[in-house]
Parts: sequence; structure tokens; C-alpha cells
Amino acid sequence: MLEADGRSACFDCLFPAPGSAICSVLAAEVGAAVTAAACLRLHGDQRTDAPELYAAGDVILGLDRISHAMGAGGVAVTTIGIDLAQQPPLRR
Repeated sequence: MLEADGRSACFDCLFPAPGSAICSVLAAEVGAAVTAAACLRLHGDQRTDAPELYAAGDVILGLDRISHAMGAGGVAVTTIGIDLAQQPPLRR
């Protein structure tokens, strides 16, 4: 890779950082608390202030990395499963 002055640069690791647009308006409209940075405020296990609303990915505060989003998604799915298991089953 070349620097602006023509010198070459060497890196051990390179992370792409395309940025993201946080879209938390709908979550806020249903009662989720939002930080000044527009991220959803969480209360453990990916739960928001809105009942039965869980969050993961770019809409939460944390590392902007795919691996972090996947981990948060895994925690959210596990929490949803636990919460659903505590409800009586629907009968049709």
C-alpha cells in the first residue's frame, strides 16, 4: 500500500470500516430507550425497554464487527427461547 507521499506502508492486519446507519426509530416508537448515539439501551441478554423486543448488531453499542453482531444475535436467540419456554403453549 502506498502512502500519499509515495512511501510504502506495511500492515499486520486491516479492518474494513464502512460505517453504518443506525435505524432505531421504530424501536424507540414502541418503547425502547435510545442513547444519544441512537443505539438501543439494553438490559442484559439483549433485552430492550420495550416488552419482547431484543436487539443485536449495529443498532446496539459495541464493537462494529460482524463477529460481535453474531455473538449478540446468538445471545438474543437464546434469551428469546428461554422467554418463550416460560410462557404457556398456544393450543389450536
